[in-house]
Amino acid sequence: MIGLSEQETIDSIERMAAIHAEFWLDPGLAQQTWLPQKGFWFADPKPDLSEDFFATYGIRFGPEVCRLHRTVQEQSSSIDEELVQRPWTLVHGDLRADNLMFAKAPGDPASLILD
Repeated sequence: MIGLSEQETIDSIERMAAIHAEFWLDPGLAQQTWLPQKGFWFADPKPDLSEDFFATYGIRFGPEVCRLHRTVQEQSSSIDEELVQRPWTLVHGDLRADNLMFAKAPGDPASLILD
């Protein structure tokens, strides 16, 4: 992740994997009405929102990622149809350095995931 050391990145990925694993195939997730049942934030994209998104994040992502993202958007209905069959778990959709806090101790990459 941009702005993190290799060890901070590894630690953050391990913490996120532990969260995913804890809830993997948990039948209780289906009872949580606040969780989306299908789709992602980019499903059924609105053209004006998409253009605002690319105007804001396109410089950070670069042209190749923007092209890939637009391709995924164009195929989001087909992707959603396949994902309906996926196993349930919790996923942090925007894990990045500004969603993490780290211990102050030098050499201690322990992170706390926010958001």
